[in-house]
Amino acid sequence: TVCDDSWDMKDVAVVCQELGCWAAKHTPAGMLYSRVAEEAQPVFIQVALCHRTEEALAECEQIETFDCGHEEDAGAVCGVG
Repeated sequence: TVCDDSWDMKDVAVVCQELGCWAAKHTPAGMLYSRVAEEAQPVFIQVALCHRTEEALAECEQIETFDCGHEEDAGAVCGVG
């Protein structure tokens, strides 16, 4: 998962593009999704600092301090077009 610290529409835009959806619509809190990640599942990114020029979330600059639990998982809503 990805922590919601500093999570914004630039980050969502990169995720949506990576998934082939292209249009970033919204940044809901991950807690709104019905299935919360299991505690054993790692939080891979604490803070993503995307600029919308990246092709994948992994290419965004990152801050590597891990103090984020799954109650802070980031969300993304994408649309086609």
